[in-house]
Amino acid sequence: MPCLAARVGGLEEAGGAQARYFCPDEPEGLLTAIARWFSDSRALDLERSRIEDYLSNTDRPTWNDTGAGVLQAIFGNRKATDGNPKVPNN
Repeated sequence: MPCLAARVGGLEEAGGAQARYFCPDEPEGLLTAIARWFSDSRALDLERSRIEDYLSNTDRPTWNDTGAGVLQAIFGNRKATDGNPKVPNN
């Protein structure tokens, strides 16, 4: 399903090129995007195909990969003997 998101905060970073964005101060932009997909089935099909192609051709990290990356960023290579990250003493 296509995604619409406001151009605020980290939504553009999170959605990347896979979402369509609108200015939250201009609700007619959201209305226009929704109305287009309701009135133009070809546009909606193209959007769905574009997202499907992206998802099937992209090597995305798993949740475990993401969690490991977060722990690495926070704790570096410091590990406790039981395998859990050691919190630095600051």
